[in-house]
Amino acid sequence: MSNLDAAQLLDYYVAGQTDFSQANLAGIQLAGVDLIGVDLSESNLCGANLSFALLGRANFRRANLAGADLRGANLTQADLTESLLQEANLHGASLEKAILVGADITLADLTDCNLIEADLRQANLSSTRFVGACFRGANLRKDNYQERTVLRGTDLEKADFQSANLAEADLARVNLTGANLKEANLRGADLMGANLERAYCQMTRLTDTNLKKAGLAWANLREARFDRAQLQEADFFQADCYQANFSHAHLDQIIGEKANFTQAIFTKADLRRANLRGSTLKEARLIEAYLARTDLTGADLTGANLIRAEISSTLLLDANLTDVTMPDGSTYQ
Repeated sequence: MSNLDAAQLLDYYVAGQTDFSQANLAGIQLAGVDLIGVDLSESNLCGANLSFALLGRANFRRANLAGADLRGANLTQADLTESLLQEANLHGASLEKAILVGADITLADLTDCNLIEADLRQANLSSTRFVGACFRGANLRKDNYQERTVLRGTDLEKADFQSANLAEADLARVNLTGANLKEANLRGADLMGANLERAYCQMTRLTDTNLKKAGLAWANLREARFDRAQLQEADFFQADCYQANFSHAHLDQIIGEKANFTQAIFTKADLRRANLRGSTLKEARLIEAYLARTDLTGADLTGANLIRAEISSTLLLDANLTDVTMPDGSTYQ
């Protein structure tokens, strides 16, 4: 379809036409209009104003929405597969159950956006602003033989990812400060250098993740799963890791001062040169853990199990070893 202005498009729409695919609508002014179910696939909407428009179930497959104003727009169940949304403004927009597979959303603003149950597989979300966005139940996982969802360097402060699927997503250096990741699936994700300070990660699945040099200070990590995770030099200062599972994890040189590891599982974990000064490890399972030059000065290990653990060079000055099962199976007196 050739060039249309806003009045023409709306006249056609009111008359019952919904197919405006491949139209050139660059810069069109459609703020607040009702275009529910419209077909704008492969259309050029670069720089268009669609703020507060009703666009539920609309088809934007492969459309160019770069720099578009979509603030407050209702895009519930819209199809934005492989669309271009670079630098678009979606502040406060609703994308609940929207399809954004393979979309390019780099440098866009999705502050306070509703992305509940949205499909974001293979989307490029790098350097995008998601402060306060809700991703509950969203799908960002990497499918077999497909590209992973890219969120590298993205601002996700206080975003809500409860129960979201982020398996194998690229989250390197993202800001997840204060984010809600309760029961989210991040298996195999890349979180190298990510900031998760004060994040809520209770029962979060972080199996096989890369969390090298990640910031987890003051985070709620109760019952989280870190088995086989790469956590070298991560910061767990005062984090709550009650009953967290670190089996076979690499924790060398972590900062775990004053952290709570009560009843945590460290079976065959590598904790060499870790700083656990003043931490709580009551009833923790450190079976066959490697604790070479680990600093446990002032730590509370009451009732911990260290059977077959390597502690020959571990620093235990002023540590509480009451009822600890030692590497040889004896109980510390």
